[in-house]
Amino acid sequence: MNFDESGLPPLQLIQDAFQHTWNYVMATEAEEMRGYERQVAKVHRQNLSVVAQEKRQNKMSEAEYKDLLKQVENIRLQNLRQGPALIRDGLKKNFVNTHLSYARALFTTADNPSPESVAAALLVGTVRSPRDYQQLQTIFGPVVAGLVSELMHAKAYPVTTAETIAAADNDVKRIQLAITIVTLDDINRQVDELRKESGEARLNFPEGFEKGTFEITNAAWGADEKLQTRLVSTFNRAAEKVSSHFRFDRSSEGNLILVPHKPPAPPPKPPITNLPVVRPRPPNNNGAIGKDDW
Repeated sequence: MNFDESGLPPLQLIQDAFQHTWNYVMATEAEEMRGYERQVAKVHRQNLSVVAQEKRQNKMSEAEYKDLLKQVENIRLQNLRQGPALIRDGLKKNFVNTHLSYARALFTTADNPSPESVAAALLVGTVRSPRDYQQLQTIFGPVVAGLVSELMHAKAYPVTTAETIAAADNDVKRIQLAITIVTLDDINRQVDELRKESGEARLNFPEGFEKGTFEITNAAWGADEKLQTRLVSTFNRAAEKVSSHFRFDRSSEGNLILVPHKPPAPPPKPPITNLPVVRPRPPNNNGAIGKDDW
């Protein structure tokens, strides 16, 4: 992916952060491919087990049995051939849906975001070791590295995430608001895709998601009015789609509040007539609904 496609301002610091993050994500291709090959092997064993069970129950002739074994092997080979393209496509989606989306949400919505904060939004999630952090500090300087460090520290200790964000400076809070917006945007996208397929939304927020999101958002409250307005709107849109019992609102003083809401009764679900086909999964950092993946 080229920086020209990013929608971000062509500042050298941001371009360097874009390229550094892209290289970081794509460098995991070999690791992801090994995981994919393990999935292919597992699926292959399951298919062989099904065929063997059918054979033991005398439901097929020897010729049919050998033909099924060939089909199972062809499926394995086809999955392996498709692997490299699936992995690369999955890694690109990971880059766009997380790192780039964080930076875009910040740049397009926040009130005059600093170049350092946009660069840090791209780089969040690229530090897995002290060596990674030292490299980040050497390349991008202490300001950008410090923003990334604060955000990753907040994520590493969920019990104190809100406290860490509340004590951080406004750039950290702005990036956190942008990350939450992207998470909620992804929930809206998932529900819309399900509705296209089945005509109804079957997703729900994980237990405690609304209150957890409220605590983190409230900790960042006051840093940027434009980001706050977009976040409240995006949260409420997602809450409506998944029939949540909560909504975001503002008090008369402008503070964020979490208010109870009684959603309409969902329509009855149609009976399940078939089961989905399970296939090996390409890398996907979207994860479970409402999950932070950086």
